[in-house]
Amino acid sequence: MALLHTLTWNWSFEPTVIGGLLVAGGLYALGVISILRAGLSRQVSWWRVTAFTGSLVAILIALESPLDAWSEMYLSFHMVQHEILIYVAAPLFVLGAPLWPIWHAVPLAYRRNSLRWAMSHPRPRRVLLPAFRLLVSPRLAWILFTGSFIAWHVPALYDLALRVQVVHDMEHLCFLVTSILFWLQVIPSQPLRPKLSYIAQALYTFSAGMTTMAVAMLLIFESTPLYGYYATVSRPPGAISVMVDQSAAGAIMNLSGALIYGILFMVLIGLWLGKDAEDDDDMPAVTRLPHWRAFV
Repeated sequence: MALLHTLTWNWSFEPTVIGGLLVAGGLYALGVISILRAGLSRQVSWWRVTAFTGSLVAILIALESPLDAWSEMYLSFHMVQHEILIYVAAPLFVLGAPLWPIWHAVPLAYRRNSLRWAMSHPRPRRVLLPAFRLLVSPRLAWILFTGSFIAWHVPALYDLALRVQVVHDMEHLCFLVTSILFWLQVIPSQPLRPKLSYIAQALYTFSAGMTTMAVAMLLIFESTPLYGYYATVSRPPGAISVMVDQSAAGAIMNLSGALIYGILFMVLIGLWLGKDAEDDDDMPAVTRLPHWRAFV
């Protein structure tokens, strides 16, 4: 009964988070309705709408559910929050392809006026377009994602986030935004498409996975508490120790990362090999290399 009460009632419902989710969901819904009314139903897929809705639900669970309260006492629960944001909410957000629906949520007159202004003023376009391309570039996305992940796990910054709510909110927002930029390099999100080839995507995700797993191993094998906050916070009687909690947090990070990156790596390698085979089949007969069986 105590567990059921906690799961049912111990929700935060922070106005900033709830307001942001309602605005995002409302704009997405208005955009979808506008697209359907314009007779462009092919541009809206039910699974993309489901993915975007799932992303908002994942953010709500990560930040407003009892996980948020438990994360104040246990590093392992705090780590679950981060894993949900990085490996569930962010990729589902990208799958939802929100740019096109949110653009259609803007009234038609404003859309037309903004496009006319952009076409008649080349200078802002020369600045904004390169800036946008840089923001969604694979190199910058990888640096921001891995750099942010490492930086926020530095003990001084991690403890500061736990003690100052504004910094804590910035931490979660940073994880979500950099993760979205990261997954944009792997998951097509209309009108954006990954710039990397399948083999480059595989190496891209593998290297990021190695970075996150290095942090996880540090948590697992460190013999002293890394974060002073969790070493001093009061825990209920019978709770796990600080070191067990820290090792559990590292194990959660390691297992989730190994599962996500491992599956993704194999899928991308399979797609690369399949595309390579298709390219070989499309080659002219004169230039096509002999099959390996011809040499045995």
